[in-house]
Amino acid sequence: MSRLSSQQILDDLIADVEAIINTVQSEFIPLDNDLLYKQPAPDKWSVNQCLQHLNVTGYHYMPRIKRAIEGAVGNCQKRKESYRPSWLGNMAYNATKPAEDGIIPKPMKTFKKEFNPIIAEYKPTSSIPEFLEQQKQLLHYLDQAKNINLGGNRISSLIPIIRFKLGDAFRFLIAHEQRHILQAQTVLLIIN
Repeated sequence: MSRLSSQQILDDLIADVEAIINTVQSEFIPLDNDLLYKQPAPDKWSVNQCLQHLNVTGYHYMPRIKRAIEGAVGNCQKRKESYRPSWLGNMAYNATKPAEDGIIPKPMKTFKKEFNPIIAEYKPTSSIPEFLEQQKQLLHYLDQAKNINLGGNRISSLIPIIRFKLGDAFRFLIAHEQRHILQAQTVLLIIN
Protein backbone atom coordinates (compact mmCIF):
# COMPACT_ATOMS: atom_id res chain seq x y z
CA MET A 1 0.00 0.00 0.00
CA SER A 2 1.28 3.43 -0.84
CA ARG A 3 1.58 6.23 1.64
CA LEU A 4 -1.46 8.35 2.40
CA SER A 5 -1.66 11.88 3.76
CA SER A 6 -2.08 11.71 7.53
CA GLN A 7 -4.13 14.89 7.52
CA GLN A 8 -6.40 13.64 4.72
CA ILE A 9 -7.03 10.33 6.49
CA LEU A 10 -8.00 12.11 9.69
CA ASP A 11 -10.15 14.66 7.88
CA ASP A 12 -11.96 11.86 6.04
CA LEU A 13 -12.48 9.85 9.23
CA ILE A 14 -13.82 12.89 11.08
CA ALA A 15 -16.28 13.49 8.22
CA ASP A 16 -17.29 9.81 8.37
CA VAL A 17 -17.97 9.98 12.13
CA GLU A 18 -19.94 13.21 11.71
CA ALA A 19 -22.05 11.52 9.01
CA ILE A 20 -22.67 8.56 11.33
CA ILE A 21 -23.79 10.92 14.10
CA ASN A 22 -26.12 12.74 11.70
CA THR A 23 -27.67 9.47 10.55
CA VAL A 24 -28.29 8.31 14.12
CA GLN A 25 -29.77 11.66 15.11
CA SER A 26 -32.00 12.03 12.06
CA GLU A 27 -33.06 8.42 11.45
CA PHE A 28 -32.80 6.48 14.73
CA ILE A 29 -33.59 8.97 17.52
CA PRO A 30 -37.12 9.64 16.15
CA LEU A 31 -37.98 5.91 16.20
CA ASP A 32 -40.54 4.64 18.66
CA ASN A 33 -39.51 1.64 20.76
CA ASP A 34 -41.38 -0.83 18.55
CA LEU A 35 -39.25 0.09 15.55
CA LEU A 36 -36.03 0.52 17.52
CA TYR A 37 -36.22 -2.99 19.00
CA LYS A 38 -37.97 -4.88 16.18
CA GLN A 39 -35.90 -7.61 14.57
CA PRO A 40 -36.68 -8.31 10.90
CA ALA A 41 -36.26 -12.04 11.68
CA PRO A 42 -35.36 -14.02 14.82
CA ASP A 43 -31.73 -14.33 13.73
CA LYS A 44 -31.40 -10.75 12.43
CA TRP A 45 -30.41 -7.74 14.51
CA SER A 46 -32.71 -4.82 15.29
CA VAL A 47 -31.58 -1.20 14.94
CA ASN A 48 -30.87 -1.13 18.67
CA GLN A 49 -28.91 -4.39 18.51
CA CYS A 50 -26.73 -2.97 15.72
CA LEU A 51 -25.92 -0.02 17.99
CA GLN A 52 -25.39 -2.31 20.99
CA HIS A 53 -22.86 -4.27 18.97
CA LEU A 54 -21.05 -1.05 18.08
CA ASN A 55 -21.05 0.05 21.72
CA VAL A 56 -19.48 -3.23 22.84
CA THR A 57 -16.90 -2.95 20.07
CA GLY A 58 -16.22 0.61 21.22
CA TYR A 59 -15.61 -0.69 24.78
CA HIS A 60 -12.81 -2.77 23.34
CA TYR A 61 -11.16 -0.21 21.06
CA MET A 62 -11.70 3.16 22.73
CA PRO A 63 -9.52 2.58 25.84
CA ARG A 64 -6.80 1.13 23.63
CA ILE A 65 -6.93 4.11 21.30
CA LYS A 66 -6.74 6.44 24.29
CA ARG A 67 -3.68 4.60 25.65
CA ALA A 68 -2.00 4.64 22.22
CA ILE A 69 -2.50 8.39 21.93
CA GLU A 70 -1.27 8.97 25.48
CA GLY A 71 1.76 6.76 24.77
CA ALA A 72 2.57 8.67 21.60
CA VAL A 73 2.30 11.99 23.42
CA GLY A 74 4.35 10.66 26.35
CA ASN A 75 7.07 9.42 24.00
CA CYS A 76 7.03 12.75 22.15
CA GLN A 77 6.12 11.06 18.87
CA LYS A 78 5.63 13.77 16.33
CA ARG A 79 3.14 13.73 13.51
CA LYS A 80 4.36 12.44 10.18
CA GLU A 81 2.90 13.97 7.05
CA SER A 82 2.23 10.58 5.50
CA TYR A 83 1.10 7.24 6.79
CA ARG A 84 1.40 3.77 5.29
CA PRO A 85 -1.38 1.41 6.41
CA SER A 86 -0.18 -2.10 7.20
CA TRP A 87 -1.28 -4.87 4.83
CA LEU A 88 -3.36 -6.39 7.66
CA GLY A 89 -4.96 -3.07 8.59
CA ASN A 90 -5.72 -2.34 4.97
CA MET A 91 -7.19 -5.83 4.47
CA ALA A 92 -9.44 -5.47 7.55
CA TYR A 93 -10.54 -2.00 6.41
CA ASN A 94 -11.36 -3.10 2.86
CA ALA A 95 -13.20 -6.22 4.04
CA THR A 96 -15.34 -4.17 6.43
CA LYS A 97 -16.09 -0.83 4.76
CA PRO A 98 -19.34 -0.67 2.79
CA ALA A 99 -18.95 -0.05 -0.93
CA GLU A 100 -19.65 3.40 -2.37
CA ASP A 101 -22.99 2.11 -3.70
CA GLY A 102 -24.10 1.20 -0.16
CA ILE A 103 -23.52 -2.52 -0.51
CA ILE A 104 -22.19 -4.27 2.59
CA PRO A 105 -19.29 -6.57 1.74
CA LYS A 106 -19.53 -10.27 2.45
CA PRO A 107 -21.26 -10.96 5.78
CA MET A 108 -18.85 -11.59 8.62
CA LYS A 109 -19.22 -13.82 11.63
CA THR A 110 -19.03 -12.10 15.02
CA PHE A 111 -15.84 -13.43 16.62
CA LYS A 112 -16.89 -13.55 20.25
CA LYS A 113 -20.22 -14.29 21.86
CA GLU A 114 -20.27 -11.02 23.82
CA PHE A 115 -20.19 -9.07 20.55
CA ASN A 116 -23.36 -10.75 19.21
CA PRO A 117 -26.41 -9.00 20.70
CA ILE A 118 -28.71 -11.97 20.09
CA ILE A 119 -26.49 -14.47 21.89
CA ALA A 120 -25.29 -12.05 24.58
CA GLU A 121 -28.86 -10.88 25.32
CA TYR A 122 -28.00 -7.27 26.08
CA LYS A 123 -30.28 -5.13 28.21
CA PRO A 124 -33.37 -3.95 26.31
CA THR A 125 -32.62 -0.26 26.67
CA SER A 126 -31.84 2.29 24.00
CA SER A 127 -28.21 2.22 22.94
CA ILE A 128 -28.41 5.57 21.17
CA PRO A 129 -27.20 7.88 24.00
CA GLU A 130 -24.21 5.68 24.75
CA PHE A 131 -23.37 5.33 21.06
CA LEU A 132 -23.48 9.08 20.51
CA GLU A 133 -21.26 9.61 23.55
CA GLN A 134 -18.71 7.16 22.12
CA GLN A 135 -18.80 9.02 18.81
CA LYS A 136 -18.11 12.30 20.60
CA GLN A 137 -15.11 10.65 22.29
CA LEU A 138 -13.96 9.20 18.97
CA LEU A 139 -14.02 12.67 17.40
CA HIS A 140 -11.90 13.90 20.31
CA TYR A 141 -9.35 11.11 19.74
CA LEU A 142 -9.23 11.82 16.01
CA ASP A 143 -8.55 15.46 16.79
CA GLN A 144 -5.76 14.52 19.22
CA ALA A 145 -4.28 12.18 16.60
CA LYS A 146 -3.58 15.15 14.32
CA ASN A 147 -0.43 15.81 16.34
CA ILE A 148 1.03 12.30 16.48
CA ASN A 149 2.34 9.53 14.25
CA LEU A 150 -0.54 7.33 12.99
CA GLY A 151 1.92 4.51 12.37
CA GLY A 152 3.29 4.63 15.90
CA ASN A 153 1.81 2.71 18.81
CA ARG A 154 -0.15 -0.46 18.12
CA ILE A 155 -3.53 -1.54 19.40
CA SER A 156 -4.69 -5.10 19.98
CA SER A 157 -7.70 -6.14 17.93
CA LEU A 158 -10.44 -8.51 19.05
CA ILE A 159 -8.00 -11.30 18.22
CA PRO A 160 -5.15 -10.65 20.70
CA ILE A 161 -2.33 -11.73 18.37
CA ILE A 162 -3.44 -9.15 15.78
CA ARG A 163 -2.28 -5.63 16.49
CA PHE A 164 -3.21 -2.58 14.41
CA LYS A 165 -1.27 0.62 13.96
CA LEU A 166 -3.22 3.54 15.43
CA GLY A 167 -4.24 4.73 11.95
CA ASP A 168 -5.34 1.20 10.99
CA ALA A 169 -7.41 0.93 14.18
CA PHE A 170 -9.20 4.21 13.44
CA ARG A 171 -9.88 3.20 9.83
CA PHE A 172 -11.15 -0.26 10.78
CA LEU A 173 -13.30 0.93 13.70
CA ILE A 174 -15.04 3.62 11.65
CA ALA A 175 -15.54 1.31 8.64
CA HIS A 176 -17.08 -1.19 11.07
CA GLU A 177 -19.41 1.52 12.35
CA GLN A 178 -20.39 2.49 8.81
CA ARG A 179 -21.14 -1.16 8.04
CA HIS A 180 -23.51 -1.59 11.00
CA ILE A 181 -25.17 1.81 10.58
CA LEU A 182 -25.96 0.77 7.01
CA GLN A 183 -27.22 -2.56 8.37
CA ALA A 184 -29.49 -0.68 10.80
CA GLN A 185 -30.82 1.51 7.96
CA THR A 186 -31.56 -1.66 5.97
CA VAL A 187 -33.43 -3.08 8.96
CA LEU A 188 -35.65 0.02 8.96
CA LEU A 189 -36.46 -0.49 5.29
CA ILE A 190 -37.44 -4.10 5.97
CA ILE A 191 -39.60 -3.52 9.07
CA ASN A 192 -41.38 -0.35 7.86
